[in-house]
Amino acid sequence: MKVILHIGMPKSGSNAMQSCLSNSRDVLLEKGVLYPTSTFKPEDRHHCLAIPTFGERWVPYCFINQTRVEKLKIFDDFYNDLKRQIAYSRPKCLLLSTETLFNSLADVDILYELLCQFSNDNEIVSAVRKPVDFYQSIIHEILKRTHILPNFEYQVKSILELYTKKFCSVRVWSYEGDSVGLVGNVLKNFDIAKSSLILPDKLNKSASAEGTYLLQRYRRHFHLDNAWKKTRDTDTFLKVLSQVEQKCDVTSIKLKSQIAENIRNECKSLESWLLESFEDYQPFQIAEINEVVNVHTPDITQGTGVEELIEIDSSKLKLLVINLLETEWAKSNKKFQNWLSILIA
Repeated sequence: MKVILHIGMPKSGSNAMQSCLSNSRDVLLEKGVLYPTSTFKPEDRHHCLAIPTFGERWVPYCFINQTRVEKLKIFDDFYNDLKRQIAYSRPKCLLLSTETLFNSLADVDILYELLCQFSNDNEIVSAVRKPVDFYQSIIHEILKRTHILPNFEYQVKSILELYTKKFCSVRVWSYEGDSVGLVGNVLKNFDIAKSSLILPDKLNKSASAEGTYLLQRYRRHFHLDNAWKKTRDTDTFLKVLSQVEQKCDVTSIKLKSQIAENIRNECKSLESWLLESFEDYQPFQIAEINEVVNVHTPDITQGTGVEELIEIDSSKLKLLVINLLETEWAKSNKKFQNWLSILIA
């Protein structure tokens, strides 16, 4: 049996791919590929592999509320159930996926030993996203739980080198936005037609620039002292915001040209390393990636506004706020209503 482990990178279509694989389990099994369920939610991805791989050095967000004993119990349940699924299905290939392992703190030796308990024929696969696109996506993701903008950290080379030093087979390709196409890259040597795969019911929609601006202002206004913590009201605001964005002509997140150019200028030489190191790697449509561990945009502080990094259309922002004021949530939430009114005053 061959073991294929997909490790991300984050913001490169992993969730959509995992949902597709989960929906298509029967199709995959017909071709001898087992994409196992997980005993820990969400069941369509295998974050439990992070528990022994990281120990106490780093804790993925999904395990943040568990004690060490609880985490070990979660992993034992996952591991025993995985063995049961393998014994029952007797697959030619075991396919696992979790973006939590795309991290420089991973103990790759422990992960290697774990995978070798199933097979000595194992392979690591990963997509790589263009640095400018990656940062644009990360900005919105981080603002869901804090008003503080992230510095740009692009640790592609240092992470991939961890795996190439331990695993004989590591495949890497560039992510160009086709989440379902990832399945074809992951299962390159299996005869699985894209048309036979079952797509997820709902794909993540790209956030708008104006919505991202409002999200930061919301977190700063209502949760200034509650940094780095997701809240229920923020989740509700995001749902309402998403519904309103669909009705408005909003702008996709786009870094200001000088900041994007700074990132590109700092990221120019790793492309050749990827081409030399990975047989399946194809250059980006716009080559933008490089041999840097940390690339920083202009100094970001706790007070840095997202409008300093991305283009905001003031007329579209005003229209978005006006439409938010018409929602039932705004009408029933006086504090939120007052806050919105101040924004367009």
